Amino acid sequence: MQTGSSNGGARQGMRGSGGRPLLARILIFTSALQFLLLAAGFAASGILGFSDAAGHPVSASACLHALAVGAALLLIAACGFYSFCVRACLMLFAPFPLILAVLAFGVTAYCFFTASVLRLMADAPNIQLAGLQLRVAATVKSGVEMSWSACSGTVARTGDEFELSCLNSGYANYADFVNSRCLQADDFSLDAGFAACCRRETWWPVDAAGLAAPVRDLKLGDRGSGDSLDPLADLNTAKGIFCACTNQVLNLFDANVDAIKWIALVLAVWHSLAFMACFALCCAGTRRSTRRGKVSREEDMVAE
Repeated sequence: MQTGSSNGGARQGMRGSGGRPLLARILIFTSALQFLLLAAGFAASGILGFSDAAGHPVSASACLHALAVGAALLLIAACGFYSFCVRACLMLFAPFPLILAVLAFGVTAYCFFTASVLRLMADAPNIQLAGLQLRVAATVKSGVEMSWSACSGTVARTGDEFELSCLNSGYANYADFVNSRCLQADDFSLDAGFAACCRRETWWPVDAAGLAAPVRDLKLGDRGSGDSLDPLADLNTAKGIFCACTNQVLNLFDANVDAIKWIALVLAVWHSLAFMACFALCCAGTRRSTRRGKVSREEDMVAE
């Protein structure tokens, strides 16, 4: 009678907690799936680098490193799926969601910091940046220069307006963005602030290809009264495009950082829960083993 009552209580307890192990296993499965997607991304980047499909030269060592990281992530994903299926290797898989969660929390914090620096750059263009702020500014500078270089662009006058055109047809959207949001916008104007920005050395060295004469307001004033008022030398540089379209460029960076920030935060919370799920299932398994051993000893005592 006692044994039957004990077994019945154990079965009832297992039924009562059945939803929690299922939720924990779902968290582990989705965490392993994300590791699998990361592995596919690294592997694809390595393969594309070897095949020159990326459109720019990639070193063989970088491709091999990408493939190696992809293989390591694939093994982690396989361990996670195995843990989901048979509830084994939980403690072997558990550290990896925790590592990914810590990295994602770090990315989230850095994105919040980056957003604050971008707002500072927009509100106070003459401010002296330092430390990590300079690193954020360098990222903006690198992004603008890479886009300008890949575009192979030229800014020219079109009637009463400026227009950017790209030799690289793949960057037509970039030219459309600069033209519609900036150079050909109704409120666009070039004043003394544009020339000052082009010559400011706080975080972006002066581009020797620019250095046009000081510019007064060309939107309200006379656009074509002389070469001394022509800003084309500055506009045909990456820094000139940034200075003419500072708010639009910084808003675009801020929008991308904002998206990364919330995605990283969701991943951080999700993988933290996956780590806790692994830990909870391991503890539950230990408790069940202890309970079975206790029941077995009690049954042996009753049998004697």
